[in-house]
Amino acid sequence: MQPSDSSRGHWDPALLSSILSSSTAPDAMVEVRTPCGFKLLVHKSLLAQYSRYYSVAVSGEFLEAKNTSFEIEINQQQAEVFICWLYSGRLSDNLLRPDTKDLLDLYVFADKTDISALRRQIMTALVNRRGVHMSLRSIIMIINSLPVSSPLYRFAVEWYVHHWMPTVAENGKYDPAYEELPKEFLFTVMCGFSEIRDNHQRMKRILCKCCTNPCFYHEHENHDEWVACESYTLQNF
Repeated sequence: MQPSDSSRGHWDPALLSSILSSSTAPDAMVEVRTPCGFKLLVHKSLLAQYSRYYSVAVSGEFLEAKNTSFEIEINQQQAEVFICWLYSGRLSDNLLRPDTKDLLDLYVFADKTDISALRRQIMTALVNRRGVHMSLRSIIMIINSLPVSSPLYRFAVEWYVHHWMPTVAENGKYDPAYEELPKEFLFTVMCGFSEIRDNHQRMKRILCKCCTNPCFYHEHENHDEWVACESYTLQNF
């Protein structure tokens, strides 16, 4: 039985308990490894639970379903955060403290492997984190890796509009990477600047979404799901 879309949307401790108690066969595990050589065994059913990509890879009829290992394109620190999340529902513990770059790279990984629950939790962590700094290189990575409809892309635009400070960005030095910013991104940012100026002239204060409600950056199917997710977020984070 395939997990439903709604069950994939949030990490669930009850599902973890069920998977651990029922996955006792020798072939219940698969090795996850990174390009740097880090590797660890994880439960196939747990990967399949939250990812359509891994669901096909571990239980489908394709050649990949017979694999005993998967390589994931993230570094060891990020892989450890991913495994921590799979088994605890958290992005950090006493030892793991992912920085902003780790979270951004993990989001791109979760986008490629279709792990919506991880994407949502990363967006919640970014919105709730104080003092987030997104380097120019991180912005370019997001633009090159994600579609404009992606919540993280929209977060990057919002952050750039409200928090980018030319006098302190990149230590105040000109970075040739600015020339890599697509015109479409810059146009969207300029529209945001214009909206701020217009509201300022009308004596209205406009709050940035990237520091307020994480649900602005979750992928809700409808209003009811938005309300349920917002309630879940407030109770768990």
